[in-house]
Amino acid sequence: MPKVRISSKERKSKKRCGNFIKGTNVEDIGIETKALKKIFSRNTISKIAKGSGFVQRKRKFDAYKFFLSLSFGSLKSKTITLSSIVETMLGTISAAGVHERFNKEACEFFERVYEHCFKKIRADRGKIEVGILDKFNRVNIVDSSSWKIPAKLKETFPGYNGAGCKVQFMTDYKSGEIQLLDITEETYNDQKYAINRLGDCIEKDDLMLIDMGYSIMAGIRAIEEKKGYFISRFNYHAINLYSKRADEFLIVDILKITRRYGREDSVMEVDCYGGNAKNKVKIRLIGAKLPEKEANERRRKIRLKAKEKGKSPTKKTLELSSWSFFITNIPEEKGLSAKDIIRFYPVRWDIELFFKQMKSILNIHRTEVKRNAYRLRCEVLGKCILAMIISYCYGQARNYEWNKTRMEISFEKTVKLFKRAGSSLVVMLLMGSTKKIKEFMQHMLILIVHTCKKRRQKSRKNTLDVLIEKTKYENSKQVMKISQQQLVELIFLT
Repeated sequence: MPKVRISSKERKSKKRCGNFIKGTNVEDIGIETKALKKIFSRNTISKIAKGSGFVQRKRKFDAYKFFLSLSFGSLKSKTITLSSIVETMLGTISAAGVHERFNKEACEFFERVYEHCFKKIRADRGKIEVGILDKFNRVNIVDSSSWKIPAKLKETFPGYNGAGCKVQFMTDYKSGEIQLLDITEETYNDQKYAINRLGDCIEKDDLMLIDMGYSIMAGIRAIEEKKGYFISRFNYHAINLYSKRADEFLIVDILKITRRYGREDSVMEVDCYGGNAKNKVKIRLIGAKLPEKEANERRRKIRLKAKEKGKSPTKKTLELSSWSFFITNIPEEKGLSAKDIIRFYPVRWDIELFFKQMKSILNIHRTEVKRNAYRLRCEVLGKCILAMIISYCYGQARNYEWNKTRMEISFEKTVKLFKRAGSSLVVMLLMGSTKKIKEFMQHMLILIVHTCKKRRQKSRKNTLDVLIEKTKYENSKQVMKISQQQLVELIFLT
C-alpha cells in the first residue's frame, strides 16, 4: 500500500502513541467504511455514468478515472489541467479527447455523483458533546463565498463587473455534517437564496447561525415557520425595531436605545419586534459595548472602506460601531441568557475556516478554463465532492477526540494532511482494491486524530472553549433588560 508522506512532527506524534494507534479500532472513531466503500466503488460510479448518458457503451474511456481526476486529482496541483487528467487516466485518452468530453452529459454525471456521495455520508452518526448545544436539534452555520472567473464565462456565470462563481454552504456544527453545498452564479445574492432555498433545509428545533446577508425578513420568517431558531448580527439598515402597544406597532430608533441605556462595559437585552411594514417577528436584541480600542479600530475600517467607494460613513454608523448587536428568536424559556447568545456567535468562524481551506489548499477558485462552462462546473463539483469527504472524515475524528479528551481537531491541519497524501490516495483509488482503500482511509483517520489536534493558546480561545467557558463579556455588569413598556416611553421622549 502506498505510504502517506508525513512531516517529522507527525512522525514523532505517531511514534509517541504507536501502541495506541496499533490498538485503535477505527470504528470507535465512528467512520462508516461501508459508506466510503460505496463512494469509491468503480461499479457504482460506472452505473451513474451510464444512467446520466455520459457513457453510452463500453469503450476505452473510464468514467471512474475521470471522476478521480477532477476530485482527488485536485490534491496534486493548484489547477486541473487536461494533461493531469490524461495522466490520471493512464494515457487511455488524449488531451483533445478529454476536452471534448466536457459537455452537458458530463455535468449531469458529476451532479449525480455529488448527490450519491452526499447521500451516502449523511448517515446517523455521533455528535459532539457540549451541553449548551444539546438545546437544539442541529446547529447550522450558513454562509457563502464567491470568486472571479474568466470573463468569457459571464453568460453562464454572471458576476459583478465580469464573471463570478459562488458556493452556498451549510454545515451542522454538532456533527460536522455538511447539510448543503450549492454552486451558483455570483449575482445570486444571499438575500435571494434565503428566500428561495434556505427554508427547505430547516428542521424543527434547528438553530441557524446566519450572516446579516441572510437575515432579511423572508429568511427569518422561513425559520419561524419551520419552528426553528436563529442568531444573527443585527442589520439595522434592513430590519426595523418595533415596540408593541396594544395592537399598535411603534418603530423605535436604535440610537435612542444606546444613548439612553448604553454604558461602558455593558450588555443590554431589549424585548422587541423586528421586521418591516408587512412582517414582524418577536425577537431579543442583544447589544454588547466594545472596548474603546476595538471600537476605534472598527471605525477606522469603516472609514477606509467608505473611502474606497468614494463615500463617507454616516454619524449613525460611526456611533453604532461601538456596539456589537445580535438578534435572536430564542425565548428565555430555552435557558439561554444574553451572554450565552454572544458565546454562540463565534461558532460561525468555523465556516470561514472552511472557505479558507477550500481556496488556499483545495484551490476551488483556480482554473485554466477560459470559455467552457461545462468544464468549469465539473471541476467545481469535483472539488466539492473532495471537500465533502474530507469534511466527513474531519467531523468524525473531531467528535471522537473531543468526546474522549476534550481536545479539538484542526480542519486546516486535516486538509493539509490530505493534500500531502494526494498522490498516494489517487494511486490507491486507481488500484481499485476495496480492502486496500478501506485500510488507507482508516490509516488517514488515525493520523487525523493523532497529528491534527489544535493547540490551546492563552491569547486566543478555541471555538468550543468559548462555548463552555467565559466570554470577554462574562465579567461585565449585570445585563440590563429593557422591556417593551420602556421602549414605548423612550419613543415619546423628546
